[in-house]
Parts: sequence; structure tokens; C-alpha cells
Amino acid sequence: TGIDVLHALGDFTEDCNTDYLDLDIMTTDWLVSDFCTVGLPAVLTNFTSDPAQWVSGFDGNNALEFDGVDDYARVDNPSLTGLTSMSITAWVKRDGTQSGYQGIVTSRTAPEPGPGNGSELGMGSNDESVGYCWNQIKSTWQFDSGLVVADNTWTFIAMSVDPTGCSLYAKDANEAMQTPARHDIALGPLEQFDNWFVIGYGAKGVRYFKGLIDDVRIYDYNLPFADINELANLGTEPTPGPVYWYKFDETAGLSAADSGAGGAKTYYLPPSKANLIDPEPQDERSVNFRDYRILAENWLEKHQWP
Repeated sequence: TGIDVLHALGDFTEDCNTDYLDLDIMTTDWLVSDFCTVGLPAVLTNFTSDPAQWVSGFDGNNALEFDGVDDYARVDNPSLTGLTSMSITAWVKRDGTQSGYQGIVTSRTAPEPGPGNGSELGMGSNDESVGYCWNQIKSTWQFDSGLVVADNTWTFIAMSVDPTGCSLYAKDANEAMQTPARHDIALGPLEQFDNWFVIGYGAKGVRYFKGLIDDVRIYDYNLPFADINELANLGTEPTPGPVYWYKFDETAGLSAADSGAGGAKTYYLPPSKANLIDPEPQDERSVNFRDYRILAENWLEKHQWP
């Protein structure tokens, strides 16, 4: 015999009969519901799965260690488009001399790896200053702020972009905020921050950062100095909060969670064959009396080919 799929609703065991065996499955999965994932994980590339990459961070929690050779983290499908303002902040601890133009957070439009258009908060042309670029406008590639990231020292760095320019910030964990650097220039094209972005290498060539990165935050508006200063001193978080936020507090593995508010939700159906019908909206789907009604209507029906 074969199952007539047009009349087999409720026959979860596929034994050509809707009976107590199927009811057992429905009872076991009763109220199993749909679920969603929120945020966009940062997928670690060229790291090992060994926990050694997860190290002590600036705040006593963990951070991520980059080897300066080929390590980076990639975030796919961000949902920010048409930006005229944005902010990026991070804590970094550089390990020795860098060759210049290492990216901390870089939006990308080119195949990976390789140089490409995008915006970036990173290191400047030397191994110790903070720099940025915006949509790879040549006249701003790359602005060196003169703000120092001392070797082997946890340093807060930030860029806050508005339509007329960019303000850059740096603060040693144990020192006062350095005098902000301002680069006034009309920033031109809108930033389409909607393809993918990377943490740990830059867009001017493939320049990998060597050292530790922690607490990466991306905002879809320009943060004023007061908010930047709060973040640098571990004070009150600004409102609204970051749309993407990578704390790197994991202890192992090849994925870092996103604690921001901007990641798109991905919905999944209830993982149960007893979920027979889904008239419910997303977030409210479950194995419930709607499904039981269908099972009851087919109770003890034989489902066989004629």
C-alpha cells in the first residue's frame, strides 16, 4: 500500500492510518512553536577552533585575538542603506608594529579578500594613529588623525560621521580622552552598508590587524562627543543603541554573537511534523488545537491507494 498524500493529514508515522501513534507524536510536541534568530553573527575566518583565540578583554570579559596574517571576522547581509551618518566604536590592543591601513571595521563591496570600496575605521598610514575613510572617496583615503594607539595598551577608538565630515576619537584605558580630530569634508555618496563587512582587516589592500579587538559597535547615526566619552569611560550606553554589537565574550568556537538591535529576524517553522497548518502569524505558530482538529477529522481513516 502507499499513502495517498491528499488524505493523509495526521498520519505522522506514515503507516497509512491516523491513530494513537500519531496522537502520541502530537502530544509529545504539543505547543512546540516557531522561533527566530536575531542579529547577524560574526563568522571567524582563518582562526582555529582552539579556545586560545578568546582572550581576556579590556573589561574583564573576553576579546578576540587576531594574528596579523590572515585572521578576520565576517558579517554577512547587514541591513543599513543610504547612510549619511554613522558611528563605529571599538576597543583595540595592537601587538607591535603594523604596516599601516589595518582595518578594525571595514564595509566592503569587492570580492574577498582584496581591496574594494567601502567605509572604514582603522589604523592610519603609520602603525599607531587612528584613521578612517568614507565610501573610499579618494580625497579622504586615508585621513590620519594623529590620535595615538599605544602598543600593547587597551585603547578606545571611534569615528562619528555626519554629512559634513568625520570626528575621530582615541582614549587609552588609563588616560584622559585625547583631543578629538575633526576632518571637515562633504562626504558625498551615501554609504550602502548592506553587503557585508569585516572586522580585522582593511580595504586598502589586504592589511590584517595584529592584536586584540573587543566590543565593536556600529550605530546608524552620528554619536556626539558626550556619548562617545560615556562609552570610552564605560558609562551609560547611548539611546538608541548600536545596530550591530560584537562583545567577543565567547570562550571558544568560530562565531561571535551580535548583541545589537539592527539584525534582521529569521523565522523558522515549528520543528515538528505535527504542525499541520499555519494560519498564525510569525512568532505565534505552534502545535495546537488547530492541528489537533485536523488530526481528529482524520481519526482512524485508512490512507491507502484504491
